[in-house]
Amino acid sequence: MNVQKKAESNVLTSSHTLQVQAGDICCMLRCDDEETMARLREIYGNFLTDQYADIVLELKTINKVSINMFEELLPKMKVSHEATKDGDLFETPDLTANGACDLNTGKVTLNVEKHFLDSDAGRGYVNHGLCLVYHTACKLKHNGHPPALIVHSCAVIRNNRVFLFAGPSGIGKTTVARMCGDKYGQVLNDEGVLLSRPGQDNNTLMVKGIPIIGELPYRLNTTVPLGAIFLLKQAEKTSARRLSQMEAYTRFMRQVARPIYMAKQERREVYALIAEFSEEVSRTTPFFELEFTLDQESLWEVVGEVEKSLDKEGRNNEKTDIQD
Repeated sequence: MNVQKKAESNVLTSSHTLQVQAGDICCMLRCDDEETMARLREIYGNFLTDQYADIVLELKTINKVSINMFEELLPKMKVSHEATKDGDLFETPDLTANGACDLNTGKVTLNVEKHFLDSDAGRGYVNHGLCLVYHTACKLKHNGHPPALIVHSCAVIRNNRVFLFAGPSGIGKTTVARMCGDKYGQVLNDEGVLLSRPGQDNNTLMVKGIPIIGELPYRLNTTVPLGAIFLLKQAEKTSARRLSQMEAYTRFMRQVARPIYMAKQERREVYALIAEFSEEVSRTTPFFELEFTLDQESLWEVVGEVEKSLDKEGRNNEKTDIQD
């Protein structure tokens, strides 16, 4: 479905419209509030595109509570929703937020408190909304089989490869990004990225920047081959241990964002996709458990040793292929 064709004139003339890229998905955002549009352009500036939209998000902002009241109500927020085969209806009465999704037209309407966009407290909900919109667009464009899934991880580019540092909230993804700085690599994002599925991109797993908001201002819109995945563990000494495929599979599953879209969906369908993706990635990618401390130098020394071992492994595989 190409929903932009229905509203192409608005795209060309309206200053209240922008299009945001996430992998091969394009979302058209519309909002009449100029301050909100300026904030959206600031957040998603690196990901703006003129590509045809796969989904449209109509955003209306409400300003009924103070920022202090918003941050007080946010942890207590409850979302009620009704899912149908054609889309979702959802609302959060305490924060006067509500919305709807229509899969038949590829359109999402959302009325939310303005503070979701301009407060740190609302950042996680904005990211969750982005994930929902991405997976809903994948439902429309790819019939529910996304070519890439979102992985909760810090991504660092080193020597033309991306290394993912994955783990649950609070484990140290942002800490790794801070310890990287500009000296030890280039941070792609400290919160999450898209990882392509095997069979895409000539069977090479590719890491793609996505406009998820992390704690740090790193949000690069680029695509780089995957080098390896480190599963983080805080410890008293920095070291890396190669994981078996089974251990990598079971631990990596927990770091994949659930591919939920805005419509009625079987839970087993969601987990089957995560399991399939995790098996594919763990079968084709080197995984390591990375125990680390706050010693910056030792962290990147260990990562460098892993890189050298992977390079040596690659050269040995090339020799074997030539001999065969």
